Amino acid sequence: MLTVVRVINNNFILGADPGGSESVLMGRGLGFGARAGDAVDPSRVSRAFTSGTGTPDRLAALIAQLPVEDVELATEIVDAAAAEFGRDVADRMLVPFTDHLSFALRRAREQMAITYPLQWEVESLYTREVAFARRALALVTERTGVALPPVEAIPVALHLVNAQFGHDDVGRTMELTTLIRDVMSALDVRHGVGIDVDAPEASRFVTHLRYLLVRQREGEVLEDGLSEMARNLQDGYPAEFASALAVRDILEGHFGSELNQDELVYLTLHIIRLVRRRG
Repeated sequence: MLTVVRVINNNFILGADPGGSESVLMGRGLGFGARAGDAVDPSRVSRAFTSGTGTPDRLAALIAQLPVEDVELATEIVDAAAAEFGRDVADRMLVPFTDHLSFALRRAREQMAITYPLQWEVESLYTREVAFARRALALVTERTGVALPPVEAIPVALHLVNAQFGHDDVGRTMELTTLIRDVMSALDVRHGVGIDVDAPEASRFVTHLRYLLVRQREGEVLEDGLSEMARNLQDGYPAEFASALAVRDILEGHFGSELNQDELVYLTLHIIRLVRRRG
């Protein structure tokens, strides 16, 4: 049986199950007249928010400051993102995105203009996330009548990328986006083939870099025993192997940790597909 821990507002409470695990519970009028220790009627709960990267207390504090309509809309968008990108995205994205969406709506109503850095990079490197973000903006307009500026697709996409990276610092994701941009620029200069960032090969390479960056940040090591393949690639594709070494230097310079031979092999294979498509 769920019990009330704290009333947040008329529509949200902080509740606990018999084991003491807390979650934020949403339901129209759920908090009205409720007191700590009261039993919660499950039929009145429309949504339960458990802890992800944000604790229930953190979400409760945020909800207490925001219009319930903004929270419900953010929840609808995050649920759609989870259906498309994976359930883990919801827990990681909900708190920062809800805060961002409510502030963006307030800015739009007050006609406050805003710009975002890395617009071209985000649109080029995260095409799937940007496409979702644009659909989310259309939903916002449909639900609220407020047309957020098209540039708002950039931070929405970054929140989604951030959740997939597995952390809640958008600034960190912007830093990694700049790093991916630098890698792509270096390959373009080295091979002079005009890398098409919209090509499937580019998308797969960017995805590989994203997971490689996560592994580096978390200190994980990819071990597939590919040393012999590394030697074969060095002999058969010297230019692409040299580019992989250059990319390795960029990444090692950023993280201060070494990439092993297996990571080098996968970088080389992606670079071969990327540059030979246009070469």
